Amino acid sequence: MVKSKFRSKYGYSGRRKNRKLATRKGQQESDDSAIKVGPDARKSSSARKFDLFGIDMSQLSKPPVMDEPPDCYFIIQFACLSMLLKSLACPLCLKSNVLEALLIDKEHCGFSYKIKVQCTDCGKEMLSMFLCQRVGSTTSSRTPFDINLRAVLAFRGIGCGSSSMKDWCGTMNFPNSFAYGTFSSHQNKLELASKSVFDKMSEQSHESIRAAYKEIGIVPDDHGVLDIAVSYDGTWQKRGHSSHNGIGCAIELLTELPIDYEVLSNFCLKCKITSEDPSTTDEWKAAHAENCPRNFTGTANAMEVEAVKRIWQRSVEKHKFHYTTILSDGDS
Repeated sequence: MVKSKFRSKYGYSGRRKNRKLATRKGQQESDDSAIKVGPDARKSSSARKFDLFGIDMSQLSKPPVMDEPPDCYFIIQFACLSMLLKSLACPLCLKSNVLEALLIDKEHCGFSYKIKVQCTDCGKEMLSMFLCQRVGSTTSSRTPFDINLRAVLAFRGIGCGSSSMKDWCGTMNFPNSFAYGTFSSHQNKLELASKSVFDKMSEQSHESIRAAYKEIGIVPDDHGVLDIAVSYDGTWQKRGHSSHNGIGCAIELLTELPIDYEVLSNFCLKCKITSEDPSTTDEWKAAHAENCPRNFTGTANAMEVEAVKRIWQRSVEKHKFHYTTILSDGDS
């Protein structure tokens, strides 16, 4: 009798519990299979956004078919390059092991080095060129090199600056690095290019948003202003409450496309340096005020609220959108 109680207490009830779990699992699997029936059910958020612009992601994932080798970058040790050239014969004197490569140190530009190939036997110069092309494959000396812009973009993408690039170059044994002025110049060019691309993408996004709302029966008013629902959130450059830079972004809920953003900063290094210098003129201050990154006076906690105020104030005038519903967290 004790055995039957034991079995009824642990064995049978355990079996019933397992049956209930199996039933729930079967229902969940049937529900999941029902959910996945739709054509767009298994598409990711990025795939749905590409569909709005008429882009097929299946074609993007395929490797491009090219008759020529891909134009990419790789790191090569200079000693290996010298060994490769020495294995070739001079096209003039037809002797082997006479070609050598020399770096022209005075004519380098960032990560783009100029190399000279000459024959040690006949003394003829075979080749003299940069190992990287300029942007757009132009020959103008004012056009930056493609690899330098990509390097600045890469380090800014991981949150690092000029000093981090110099440390990386020293560890990798690169002969030269960027000066701070060159790094800042390339950074400004990338900022202008990014803003230009964002403006073009915003126009397409607005058209997609209006088309999506038209499908559900919501159209603009007589003034062309469309009522939409958005989500908003803000973030900062670093954690804590001491960040000098913050950003707020508004995203439309139906299409999940970004609409507007606002970058705030309460610090400028040049202003701090010049404020301690009595020789600073009013002319310099007036010229610097046009490009000063400091556009907010307040704490880091107040940046998120200030950003949403600026985004909402220009929504109708700039985008012809009226944000009637907002999804956000409490601190906004």
